[in-house]
Amino acid sequence: MKPKQNSTNRSVRKWSIMNKELFDKFKKARSNAIHNLDTSNRECLILGQTNKMFNNEIEKLLQKVEIHQKNSNAHNAEMLKMQTKNSVNTLKINDYLNQIGILKKKLEEGQSNAAEMEPL
Repeated sequence: MKPKQNSTNRSVRKWSIMNKELFDKFKKARSNAIHNLDTSNRECLILGQTNKMFNNEIEKLLQKVEIHQKNSNAHNAEMLKMQTKNSVNTLKINDYLNQIGILKKKLEEGQSNAAEMEPL
């Protein structure tokens, strides 16, 4: 019976050694997995913070664009008012020039008629 016990003891020791090796491999794999998970979580946190920062910067830029757009629209409206006033004034000037032309023509006609009526 002793040989069976030796054989059984050897089998138990073999399994113990194999189980210890497997357990060590498992511990190492678990440690690597935890390390990778921690690294991944850290990277996710950093990416999240970076995204928040970028979103804040984008929001600021969009606000600036909106302000510039409003200013541009106000300037365009002011420019249209000025162009309208300029057009109105140009029409008035043209009307005055026409009236001056008509008066000049009447004056010249009057002078011509007066010259014809003068005795020679």
